[in-house]
Amino acid sequence: MISPLAEFPARSRAFIAVRPDQETTLAVAGFIEELWPLKADVSWVKPANLHLTLRFLGDQVHASRLAVLSEALTEAASRCAPFFATVAGVGAFPQISRPRVIWVKFESPALTQLAQQAEQCAVAAGFAPMARAFAPHLTIGRVRSLRGFGPTAGALVQAQAREFGRSPVDAMTLYRSELSASGPTYHEVLTVKLGAAGRRR
Repeated sequence: MISPLAEFPARSRAFIAVRPDQETTLAVAGFIEELWPLKADVSWVKPANLHLTLRFLGDQVHASRLAVLSEALTEAASRCAPFFATVAGVGAFPQISRPRVIWVKFESPALTQLAQQAEQCAVAAGFAPMARAFAPHLTIGRVRSLRGFGPTAGALVQAQAREFGRSPVDAMTLYRSELSASGPTYHEVLTVKLGAAGRRR
């Protein structure tokens, strides 16, 4: 197999993720648009960048290690059946009153199992085990400061039980990302279909 990583830098910021479907993405994007006019000091995530991180790999990951991980992910995906995840609920880490990250909940028992598969693949490829527990969510904003955050906090409290739909999860993707002043750009390295051994794009 010719590695799809050959064209990429020797070291990259990388992670494994799943993306919501278009309908769910539009629903979440609509919610972000509602929050924009409240003028909080928040960096809102672009709809095209919405994703759920199964496993963050690091800021300086060597391409050769990603090649090994790609093989492991392909094998693991073949053993995982597609499923649906519920996208509902809004909150913040560590809490709405003093937030750093604003999120929408994205959950399914099968999603936790998929994250465990991604973790096992990462460890087998030489990455250190994750220190923190998996907390499934879509990050929708990163708070830069609490200046003028009151109205946004109120809107988040009112939306804590908001529903955005059910998203099919039928693949997981290995990404590398480039950070810039205008926000991150994600480059797809490999996408493996769940339950489909050997199928990749």
